[in-house]
Amino acid sequence: MCHNSSVSRSKLLERSTKYINLFVLALLLIVLGLIGWYGWRTLPTVNGSVDAPITAAGKILRDTLGTPHIVAASLDDAIFLQGYATAQDRLWQMDAMRRSTAGELAEIAGKVALPLDIQARRIGFARTARVQAERLRPEDRAVLAAYARGVNYFIDTHRDKLPPEFAILGYEPRPWSISDSLLVGLRMAAELTNTWEMDLNKERMAREVAATFPEMDEAQLRALVDGLFPARAGNEVLAGSNAWVLSGARTETGKPLLANDTHLGVQFPSAWTMVHLKAPMRDGASLDVAGFTLPGIPAVIIGHNRRIAWGVTSLGADVQDLYEERMDLNAGVYQFGGEVRQANRIIEGIRVKGEADVRLNVFVTQHGPLIAQAGEAPYNRNLALQWTALDPDFPSFPFLEIGLAQDWTAFRKALSRFNGPGQNFVYADVDGNIGFQVAARLPRRTQAPGDLPLPGYTGQHEWQGYVPFEELPTIYNPPSGRIVTANQNPFPPDFADAGSGQFSSPHRANQILARIEARPKWNAAGMLEIQKDVYSPYYAFLARQVVAAAGRRKPPAGLVADAVEVLRNWNGQAELDATGASIARLYSIGLRAAILKRLAPKWEKADIGMDDAVVERILRTRDPLYAKDYDAWLLEVLGKVLEENRSRLGGTLANWKYRELMKWNVDHPVFSRLPLIGRYFNIGRYPMSGSSSSPKQVGPTSGPSQRFVADLANWDSSLANVLAGSSGHPLSSHYTDQWKPFYYGTSFPFPFEKLEAEDILEFRPAK
Repeated sequence: MCHNSSVSRSKLLERSTKYINLFVLALLLIVLGLIGWYGWRTLPTVNGSVDAPITAAGKILRDTLGTPHIVAASLDDAIFLQGYATAQDRLWQMDAMRRSTAGELAEIAGKVALPLDIQARRIGFARTARVQAERLRPEDRAVLAAYARGVNYFIDTHRDKLPPEFAILGYEPRPWSISDSLLVGLRMAAELTNTWEMDLNKERMAREVAATFPEMDEAQLRALVDGLFPARAGNEVLAGSNAWVLSGARTETGKPLLANDTHLGVQFPSAWTMVHLKAPMRDGASLDVAGFTLPGIPAVIIGHNRRIAWGVTSLGADVQDLYEERMDLNAGVYQFGGEVRQANRIIEGIRVKGEADVRLNVFVTQHGPLIAQAGEAPYNRNLALQWTALDPDFPSFPFLEIGLAQDWTAFRKALSRFNGPGQNFVYADVDGNIGFQVAARLPRRTQAPGDLPLPGYTGQHEWQGYVPFEELPTIYNPPSGRIVTANQNPFPPDFADAGSGQFSSPHRANQILARIEARPKWNAAGMLEIQKDVYSPYYAFLARQVVAAAGRRKPPAGLVADAVEVLRNWNGQAELDATGASIARLYSIGLRAAILKRLAPKWEKADIGMDDAVVERILRTRDPLYAKDYDAWLLEVLGKVLEENRSRLGGTLANWKYRELMKWNVDHPVFSRLPLIGRYFNIGRYPMSGSSSSPKQVGPTSGPSQRFVADLANWDSSLANVLAGSSGHPLSSHYTDQWKPFYYGTSFPFPFEKLEAEDILEFRPAK
């Protein structure tokens, strides 16, 4: 009886489970069907014809990667169509960028985004962009306005078919404006410029060092801190880039080659989008330019036309200063010299999804907005930020002029209008010329380099205008036949106006130079090989230091001795399966922590970035401040590092693969949060080769964002790709079609003369 009852219950449970599973499966299929129907319905139309407010017929032709090649009857029409095409591919990304920069994320994401909005409102990106839009040159306004019209025409004609992120988050985009494009530019400026945070870290370290070494006088303390954080040095990993150019004497074709891969924070959809623009100009010239730009910004930022090619890397010069203000926040007044001045008080209203609006008091002194206020953690001070990007006349838009330039003279003339974010530009032309030009608005400082917060109340640390363009570093046709920029300091030692900055150590640049010199002639494929070079000069240096120390001080048996042997046999390549690269990376972190702990033992989170070159200098000079017996100290640090990571990576070094340490999460910010199905719309978690000092410069959340090689002997032999794909739509065939080639470093030809269009969308003037 009990047995039969048990069997019956078992069969009933089995049958119920089967029905439940079928129900869940059916429900899932319905959900997937609805998502698929909605998703397919919102895919942009890339074939057929469209009536649009343009002056004459035009086309958006898309190649096999979905890159838009735009043919128009006028410049205004071409930029209109670029705005339309970019909205087709990346509208939600564009909206997210302007919202995050303007401080409007909490309106769609809720309270979790409020701290980001507060910081953005205090800095005043949206306020700045609106003022800057009014100060643009008429020619620049016309270009940005044409782009905005194209974006808005797509929005207006697709209200019922907007990208799926808008439906998921439950809102619609407002019209695009000129100031929104400026916001995208300000976002990039903010990503490439954060020296104010380094100023505060350096100031904190100065206080800590003074407490640790009370016997040192002020000059000794300042020299010590300056040695740790030189005014012209950077962090372990910057949002930087590589760019180099070779003259025809160094290439197989006898014509120049130009390579550029920009390093940014990992973004999905890709940070960059590609485009090709063709249109006649009023003066008889023609626009025919192809390359990369940011979603939300018209024209081409990196690329080539029929005669010239150019690329960029971040300059890293310090264009931000912090001023401590003596201020009465209740009255809104502050001291400046012998005067009492009234700050500009602004009330910001921040909308928060599901919550009451937040009112924020913002103060702006003559130095800039207060980004921190007395009584608020963590700074508890009134700190005003002066930043070139916040100047009303900061924005200029020379990229159309760059795209039209036919020679070095016209190229430099266009760059003379470029205010920032500061960049190093490399150049090549079909006549065989190569060049380099720093372009930036650099403040002139007379009293201090700007690497520490300044007393704003004295009136003695004001900027004295800006460095003229003619005084900025430039190179044209060097005898060596090559120019390399990898965020290293481009200023000569006697260039006083360079001030401070976050310039990278020269490791990457030197490795690129070494690769170039190793071969007499190069082609486009060879340039790509250098871009994906993962040899780590700094990690290799650390390995040699440990091995040499072990040769003089016998390491303890076990894990330390085994690690020394791994490092002895390691070739310096930060490859995925390289155990030596894992040990060297962990050791670099542990060594930096040991140095900082010696200087600031009470600073528990003293994990601030310190340039690789600084650590290298300490080890080469063997400063007794850090250790009496360097060999013993180096092995001691190695032992601690190995023990700290044993539980995570295991006790067998053979399992300590680099792939376990360096991984990217390439997830969509919205789709990844969908239950059950979200992971299908992500690229996912991928191990990454490369290091902080490799030409393929990689960190846990940053690295190459695109790759470009311009072949001036044959434009159609040029190579280009972005991180993921041209489209941000999850059901598009171009959503992730570039990821695997990007990951493995194979790239694609970038058609220019010989385009085989996969899709053609024709535009007719609306009646």
